[in-house]
Amino acid sequence: MNTYATRFGMVDTTYNNPHGLSDIKNKSSARDVCRLAYYFLKDQVLEQIVSTKSYTGTIENPQSGTRKMTWINTNKLLD
Repeated sequence: MNTYATRFGMVDTTYNNPHGLSDIKNKSSARDVCRLAYYFLKDQVLEQIVSTKSYTGTIENPQSGTRKMTWINTNKLLD
């Protein structure tokens, strides 16, 4: 994650773990978060995923069979 932060010019960002998920030692500025979002949304697949309002898929479990599940995007900026 630090390699990508450097590549994207995120000078106020440091990640303490390889995945960038919650850690008290992860640091970033608002400018760097915007920069990350800019590069993130340049990827058409990722842009499509985050702009999807709901998605229904089938979950398969060998022990309990299959079931349908719907995920709802709660991002109010989509409307």
